[in-house]
Amino acid sequence: MRKSFWFFSAQYYQYTVGAIDTDEWGESLKLARAYIADSGVQQWWYERGGREYSSATLVQFIDQEIEVIKQTRQSNEVDEIEQ
Repeated sequence: MRKSFWFFSAQYYQYTVGAIDTDEWGESLKLARAYIADSGVQQWWYERGGREYSSATLVQFIDQEIEVIKQTRQSNEVDEIEQ
């Protein structure tokens, strides 16, 4: 699992320094979001050391993405209940 996050870290860094364009980053971002949407991946990230092996910048980015995923899921659950 660490290798996946190393990939995301490298892509994120390259995007922030302008080494890859928005389209390339968009593909990587979709992959990262799909990957971290999995509850097992989130558990590993928080409980099994994923955050320990990552830069502070990547930790902030992944934590924000996980929060967006959680909020989206909660919003979708509320929408389903209201229907």
